[in-house]
Amino acid sequence: MSDPVTVYSTVSRRADGELAHEGNRVPDIAVLDADRLVVGWRAGVKDSLDPTPNDQGSIGYARSADGGRTWVTGTLAEATDTHRYHYVIFLNDSGVLYALLGRITIAEDRDQAGNVDGFPVRMVAKRSADAGATWHDFPITVDVPPNSRGVVVAGKPIRYDGVWLLPYWRQTSGGTRAGVLRSTDLRTWRPGGSAQPPPGIGVEEPQVAPSQEGGLVMVARALDLRGGTSPEDRDARYRAHAAYAAVSTSTDGGLTWAPMTLDPQIPNYYVKGFFARDGEGRYLTIYNTLAGPFRGDKPEQYREVLHYKVKPQGLPWGPGRLFADGTRLTAGAARGWDVYAGAEEYEPGRFFVVWEHNQIGIRVARLDLTRAFTGVRLAGPGSVPQAPDAGFVATVEGEDFRLTVGGRLDLTVGAEGVLVDGRRVLGPGGARWRVVADRRGRAALWREDADTGVRWTLGTPETSATQGTPPSGQGPRETTLSGQATAEVTDNLAGLSWADWKLSTSTVTGDRLRLRGSASVPLEIAESCDFTVELRGRVVTAATLDPVTGRGVSLGTKVANGARRLMMTVQRDEVWAMTKGSTRWRRVHRGSAGLWRVAVDSAGVARLFADGADTGASWVVQDNRERPHAAHWVSGGAEALLDWTLVTATLG
Repeated sequence: MSDPVTVYSTVSRRADGELAHEGNRVPDIAVLDADRLVVGWRAGVKDSLDPTPNDQGSIGYARSADGGRTWVTGTLAEATDTHRYHYVIFLNDSGVLYALLGRITIAEDRDQAGNVDGFPVRMVAKRSADAGATWHDFPITVDVPPNSRGVVVAGKPIRYDGVWLLPYWRQTSGGTRAGVLRSTDLRTWRPGGSAQPPPGIGVEEPQVAPSQEGGLVMVARALDLRGGTSPEDRDARYRAHAAYAAVSTSTDGGLTWAPMTLDPQIPNYYVKGFFARDGEGRYLTIYNTLAGPFRGDKPEQYREVLHYKVKPQGLPWGPGRLFADGTRLTAGAARGWDVYAGAEEYEPGRFFVVWEHNQIGIRVARLDLTRAFTGVRLAGPGSVPQAPDAGFVATVEGEDFRLTVGGRLDLTVGAEGVLVDGRRVLGPGGARWRVVADRRGRAALWREDADTGVRWTLGTPETSATQGTPPSGQGPRETTLSGQATAEVTDNLAGLSWADWKLSTSTVTGDRLRLRGSASVPLEIAESCDFTVELRGRVVTAATLDPVTGRGVSLGTKVANGARRLMMTVQRDEVWAMTKGSTRWRRVHRGSAGLWRVAVDSAGVARLFADGADTGASWVVQDNRERPHAAHWVSGGAEALLDWTLVTATLG
């Protein structure tokens, strides 16, 4: 990701420096090529009848001819005494731009209680043949039945099988419905079918893309009403639970849709997200880690942190990674928001992304997916055009295989023993292998979850018994596996040894950490990504945990990634954790183990494994802005021994 550029930042402030409410900006971007860009956004207005307008105003825009370095701004659609505008979405038809605008008639803009709410919306259009320099009205017809929401658009149009498809949502007698508008001439838009939402879920603001499996996929913002439909019910649910986007597929160009389901790989906390498929077949989604229909004071970091994640064709989703978390420019309204991302490709796998910061600025940055390492899983012989740039952990299950990772690692295991870069380092035996490498290239070999003592700098083994055959050449962006084995390669987030940890009262004896106080280590790479922590150890002297004060932690584990925080403690025969929206400890599992693993996904859901087996225990971790690091600690006279701890990126 490049450094962001601020396109526009004019805003009305009160005398105390806080915002005079102008409404959410919700920008969109059109990309003609790597140099020519057009950005549009909503600029709020206020008057005597409506001092705090909701989601409406004029439409501002900006043009760049130098790849986003400099911008010329203007007004694309001016609010008047008669009309205001709800949204702008750009459609790029081979260099001719169309601005699809949601126009509000002020006299009609009242809900049942008489409040201004920005609905219903009618879609109108403007056209530009000169890269956005001038715009002219472009008459269109939209054949959608009248409803209280009108035609609401928040996703990019795509061209599919010769038809333009525009994702939209509207109100029906049965609730909200999402689908696509279809057009062959850009003048007449007719709806296809609508997708049935999941039970207890409302859907809005859909995005649409070609599916990796063929056909179309639609991804929509979901309002989770399963805990109750009152504002208080919704608030309570979003403060404590994970939330996901609703997803549907179509095999006939949007004429019909499969019933929607919630996708656990795509978080959505009731705020507009972004979803697309790039020119090389990858899915890209950009989302906030915390939002929701909250009542009263919003939780800490509400709408402040944007993450993105990528799913290459035929591979699992990679971990969610930090996209934006800018400085707070105000203390009140929209404090520190990074929200409402939109994007468009300028080359296969390369995007310009636009988003709103602090309800003040419109920002743009480049996002390059062509070098994105999302993680590798291979079952049997195969090759993946991906390899990590820095520290990684490669785990292989098998007794006869060869694994090569990006020209940096060549690991062969067979009847003759273990070879690293063609040099024999161990004799035969073992079915589970790990190479743990940090960002400085220091590597260690593990067998059956035990450190073998073999150390080397990637590409140059330091420990070998006999001279082997030099490894063959391999591209720097490829991971290959031969033989009957399974392999996973993911980012290594924590240090290689206890020497990297900062100790307080605790000590290291041999290769073990004797935990009498605390120990912590910064996360090294991909710092704000989803994480998995593994630890092998035991409680030597147990303490009794006070769930309120936290006193009496016997073997505590914390991992913070800048947006979320895992807090867990092993209390001899029990595991306790702190959960989203709470500051008390809660028991999540009864049982003991020597090896614990907790995988935290993009929605903040933690799943607990004991000695390699899924315990069935899961919880949602806390939202938290602590600096990225991992830590262990004990209190209340407890003592614990730890053989090792690994923190890696979580794959989908």
